[in-house]
Amino acid sequence: MRKIRFILPLLIPIVIACSSKKGRSSSETSFSSISQEESSYSSEVISTSSKEESSETQSSEYSSYSSEQLSSSEDLSSESSSIYSTESESFSSEDSSSESSSVSSEQLSSKEESSSEELSSEDSSEESFESSSEEQSSESSEEMSSEESSEELSSEESSEEQSSEESSSSESSSEEIDDFWDHSQDHLRTGSKNIDFYNLNDLHGAIESSSSEPGIARISTYLAQKRDLNPDGYVITSSGDMWQGSADSNITKGALIDTWMDYEGFSAMALGNHEFDWTIDQILENQSKTATPFLACNIINNSTGQPVDWVKPYTTITRNGVHIGIIGAIGEGITSSIMAKNVAGLTFDDPSAYVAAHATYLRENGADVILFLYHESVYDISAKTASYVDAIFGGHNHQCESTMINSKPAVEGKSNGEYVSHIGITHNFSTKMTGCYDYGYDNTDLLYLDENPDVLAIRESYSEEIDAIKNQQIAYLPNYISKNDGVATTYNRYAYRYYYDNYGENEVYAVVTNNGRAYIPNGVVTYGDIYKALPFDNYLNLIYAKGSNIKKICSYSSSHWFIPSVSDNHIAYYDAPSYFNDDTYYYVLTIDYISVNTSYASWMNIVGNYMEEEALPRNIVSHYLAIDYPI
Repeated sequence: MRKIRFILPLLIPIVIACSSKKGRSSSETSFSSISQEESSYSSEVISTSSKEESSETQSSEYSSYSSEQLSSSEDLSSESSSIYSTESESFSSEDSSSESSSVSSEQLSSKEESSSEELSSEDSSEESFESSSEEQSSESSEEMSSEESSEELSSEESSEEQSSEESSSSESSSEEIDDFWDHSQDHLRTGSKNIDFYNLNDLHGAIESSSSEPGIARISTYLAQKRDLNPDGYVITSSGDMWQGSADSNITKGALIDTWMDYEGFSAMALGNHEFDWTIDQILENQSKTATPFLACNIINNSTGQPVDWVKPYTTITRNGVHIGIIGAIGEGITSSIMAKNVAGLTFDDPSAYVAAHATYLRENGADVILFLYHESVYDISAKTASYVDAIFGGHNHQCESTMINSKPAVEGKSNGEYVSHIGITHNFSTKMTGCYDYGYDNTDLLYLDENPDVLAIRESYSEEIDAIKNQQIAYLPNYISKNDGVATTYNRYAYRYYYDNYGENEVYAVVTNNGRAYIPNGVVTYGDIYKALPFDNYLNLIYAKGSNIKKICSYSSSHWFIPSVSDNHIAYYDAPSYFNDDTYYYVLTIDYISVNTSYASWMNIVGNYMEEEALPRNIVSHYLAIDYPI
């Protein structure tokens, strides 16, 4: 893995050297420039009214951007600015114990204009009275003069009162915005400071170590080593899907992972699709028990058309004097990766406008650096969206990704804790320039580090709740069962047997499911092993449909088929269509994720819905493995 480092003198940044280092994924590192661009973010979303200015390049690989330039040169259009329409929304920051809200400068300006008009109207009225008094007797004149005095006094008092209110509102706004940042670190806001961001994505409850997964106790040892390199500028975050995936995490509904994240001091976690597997109520319960803020700026309530109010769009922290805003978002449209009933009435919108609005708001209120946590591939992020932030961590697709998007570093570190992502950012307080000096994903020695004893103790504290279930010995396998084809085919065969052992009133032609999540080892197999391979709470459905429609499922590349009249073995998705006639109707067994949650659901006629606990995939497989491969 290649790593490029930049050494930054305070006056003239010069590229000194490029060096190789194991474990980093990118050779492209640069200081980026957000010059004022005379282009539209989107015709409906972000409007840029700034003049186009070019920033001089110090060297062929060096450019810089100024957050002040960004704030002053780009205005949000009505859609994105509406996020801050009446009063600025109130969101908590890591460095503040209470939520804050603020009155925007536009509102204050509006108030001042309104006040000015009212005073002008009163002045005009007084002039009218004065003109009228000249035609009246001196007594009337004296009375009028008295009235005018009274009115002028009243007007002055009203004006002073209104001015006082505006001043109080302005001061309150300033004080509340100040709560975003830890001002005990203000004395550190000089020179250049390095911030080291580390991130985990798609941990999926991989708590214990294995031959391919380090487990959280080793990850903690790794993070402690990294923290020691820059203790004042260290930040750890997550870009989602932390809980769901193992018996250890699932049995505790994510509580064990949350306890560990608090121990590690995670600054934020973007919500992933699998956080919704146990419903929104469970998300809220978990949030109430952890200090880690859950973030998602683009979850829309369909009935209001507005972002939901039960999750925050951003949080703020201060590290080594650097003000850092952290924005979270979930992948656009990946409600399709969640059981429909768990996200009913919600849309996961394109995050672009929300990221732009929140980033601009944070910069206007003192943020030096913006980190974007996105539960989706980093390659789904546009150059324009990247221009609003300084660093990006992705997730969801379980890939190693490391790239520059519009000169901003963007990294994803596979899944299950196999890699830890890192982005190193430098902020110069004198020039207000921010740049990247290192980015990539790393697993150097991760599998061989000592396990952190504190984390082992955290795991042990949940052992009574977990182990009695997880450590049940189920079967003895002479050979392991492979992750995808093997686990899927094993489930399909056993689902077919389960149906005929318990129901069997219809002739089932085929069984289809999706990928397994982990392999099942040979030797003694525990319930925890099977749980990790089949962690999701999907129930068994029987559908009745025409062959022409069933063929459409075959386009789903994660589908695995079992057709007992054709073969006892796995049939790949691309071969399955040849075994169905277009005009013939078939009974097919499948999991409810496929029958209810996919685009195929509209034509699927569900004739059997088997929702007993025994019909969960892990329980079907456990039952029949115990019969076929007894210990």
